Formats: sequence, structure tokens, C-alpha cells
Amino acid sequence: ELESALIIDNSYSGNKNSIWNKCVVAFGDYMTTSDVKDCRDLFVDCNSIKRIPFEINCKEGASISFARTFKNCTYLEEIPKINNAKPNTLSSVFSGCYSLRTFPEDFNNWFDWSYTSLSNDTMFYNCASLRSIPLDFLNHGDSSMGYYYLYFYNGFYGCSSLDELTNLPIAF
Repeated sequence: ELESALIIDNSYSGNKNSIWNKCVVAFGDYMTTSDVKDCRDLFVDCNSIKRIPFEINCKEGASISFARTFKNCTYLEEIPKINNAKPNTLSSVFSGCYSLRTFPEDFNNWFDWSYTSLSNDTMFYNCASLRSIPLDFLNHGDSSMGYYYLYFYNGFYGCSSLDELTNLPIAF
């Protein structure tokens, strides 16, 4: 039995994903995060993870990249709670998450959207099991044209199970 939680600070660089994948599966219930400054590629290609049993605690006030954070987590079924998030990009964040079916209803409230860029391309690319997305989530982004929107170039490509996408601020 572990007496204290493992602290993950994302300071390791290099190809950590096979080790990280095994670590999250084996010790995830004992892990925590603190002051995460960059979520880019954090869980990319962790294809054995069905759930991440700890919250991602971002550094308060930091503008953080979420590019490819969960990319190719093919068995990921649920998204972990994310705290203090001020994303500057969400590009490919869930791309290739084939088993992801839904998002938490309060997902929209996890983020401070004032920092998010328009470059959120391929965000849900090939999320083949995704059935719905919280509508409030899609109402954020640039307001320069009188309404809010996020740029989703190929954002929903391959989302063959998506059957709930209504009340959008723009027409597709």
C-alpha cells in the first residue's frame, strides 16, 4: 500500500507514454496533480486507459495548451475533472478517442474560455463512439463576428455515432 500520493508535474520530456500508460493503469487511484503548466501530449497514445481516476489541477492563472492531451486514448471512456483550466488551444485534444461516448454536463464550466484560440481543429476527430456534446461547450470562442464560435476544421470527422448536436450558434 502506498502511503502518499504520487505527484505528477509533467516535467519529464521524451517518450513517456508507454511508462505513463502503465503507471496510470496501475497507480492511478493514488495519483494527483498539482500546478500543471502544460497539458500538451500529456496522455497521448495511452491506449490502455479507460479512465483517469485523478483530477488534473492546472496552475492557477496559467494559459495552458491542451493540444493532443488525450489524443489516441482509444479506450478512454470518461474525461477526468480538470481544474483551473485556461486553455489557449484544444487542437486534437480528443482526437482518436474511439471509446469516448459523452462529456460531463458541466464540462463547459471547467474552463476559463477567454484564452482559447480559434485553432481547435480536429478536436473530436475519429471519436467514433461519441454520441453527444454539451451544447454550452460549443458556444465559446471568438465573438468578433457578433457571436461566439470555435473553429472546428475537421472537428467532427469520423464521429459516426454523434446524434445530438442541436442549438448551435452557427449553421453547418
